[in-house]
Amino acid sequence: MTRSFSLVDHKVAETEFFLKRISEHNREIFCVRCYVSAFVTSARSISYSIQAVLREIDVFKDWYGKRQLNLKEDSIARFFHKFRNINHHIGENIINHGISGPDSPIKWFFSPTQEITHVPRDDVETACRHYFLILLELVYQCYLDFGTYIDAHQYYTPEHFKGIGKTIDDADQEVIGIPSWTAVPGISDSDRWQMIRNTVIGCEINHIFDEYLNKTVTGLPRTPQ
Repeated sequence: MTRSFSLVDHKVAETEFFLKRISEHNREIFCVRCYVSAFVTSARSISYSIQAVLREIDVFKDWYGKRQLNLKEDSIARFFHKFRNINHHIGENIINHGISGPDSPIKWFFSPTQEITHVPRDDVETACRHYFLILLELVYQCYLDFGTYIDAHQYYTPEHFKGIGKTIDDADQEVIGIPSWTAVPGISDSDRWQMIRNTVIGCEINHIFDEYLNKTVTGLPRTPQ
């Protein structure tokens, strides 16, 4: 792989950062517009990053084609695709009105335009969160189906190395540069594998998966479908 999947992780974290700012600064429409604009730009980059990182995997094209079709059929994903286009290419931001009660935060809403005649009924924050969950689930599926390609913690396991005809000494060679580097007297192979995984970067957004999907990346990947 020529590019690290950390690029995708970082885009997810960036998108989530802007999502949280929407609710934290919802008293001013200008702030909401700015953060939604940044959110949509970062969110759109997630799928681009996935394609850039995984396109060299043989089965990825068919795998992504199915997911891309699902995105095109989803009304929220279609809306944000259109929103990003008019926001990026024209400069228009269609967040124009809000509703609030005496003791409740302001809920902002999208307004239809000539380019986008149908907008979500949900408030802006809810719609953005919905879109984020769609993209986050897509990234999670990448970890399930392509884990040994993109996640060093799934790559450096005894099960995976046995499947590719390699040993733990080969793992030491790859990570440390010295075969049997972790072969310390009294240390089990299980502990050796953990020592190896401790030296490499795995999934960097498990806390986001946990918070929004109630899931984390563990175990070996499935066969891509």
